[in-house]
Amino acid sequence: MFFIISKILTFLIKPFTWGLLLIAGSFLTKKTNKKKKLWVYGLIILLLFSNIFIFSEVARLWERDRDTFMDEQYDAAIVLGGYASLDENDRVNFHEASGRLWHAIALYKKKKIKKIILTGGSGDLLHANNKEAIFVHKFLTDNNILNEDIIVESQSRNTYENAINSKEILDSLKFQKNILLTSAFHAYRARKCFNKQGSYPDLLTTNYFTKKKRQYNIGTFIMPNVEPLFNWNFLIKEWVGIISYKLSGKI
Repeated sequence: MFFIISKILTFLIKPFTWGLLLIAGSFLTKKTNKKKKLWVYGLIILLLFSNIFIFSEVARLWERDRDTFMDEQYDAAIVLGGYASLDENDRVNFHEASGRLWHAIALYKKKKIKKIILTGGSGDLLHANNKEAIFVHKFLTDNNILNEDIIVESQSRNTYENAINSKEILDSLKFQKNILLTSAFHAYRARKCFNKQGSYPDLLTTNYFTKKKRQYNIGTFIMPNVEPLFNWNFLIKEWVGIISYKLSGKI
């Protein structure tokens, strides 16, 4: 039930959804005054959330000081899912968060990690059998990563289950020194989930929304852009996830 509710909330918390519903409401209502207000409110929301400067500054505050990666050797790198899917030809498509996998591969090639733990099943209500860890495992072995160095955990559907199932694997194999790889915006909740289960891996954050140095121009402040409108979805979903995890005792 928690999984299904989270998917419904994912749609409802999108700023684009808010703006679209308000504007749609302006066409549906017959009251002239209310029609104008709904249209204006919808437009304001879309303009605010499509502003690059506003999003960048909020993201910069949220992503700071997340990376505690230690430059040493680890028993395993735990790669959280949510970065890949299968297309209609069963080819792997990698998404915005795939940096967590590429960094794990880089650490493996440098012999900084001994094993790669792929944790993640299907986060899709309609395609429950397309388990991410399984098809990413095949992608890795097809690209010269040794099968014996990959550990697949394909039952998790969210970060909480990632932490539980990964902890079981780490304990069963007696891995002591591990590193957790996830996107910067997701680092706080991921670390809290693992800590709650008694696991304390180092953290390597990837896929930052912002750069170290601010790079703004006049267009940044006044021109709407679809990218921040899309990226707000990640941040708001993450904040809602943190609140729900705290209320339910998952972190």
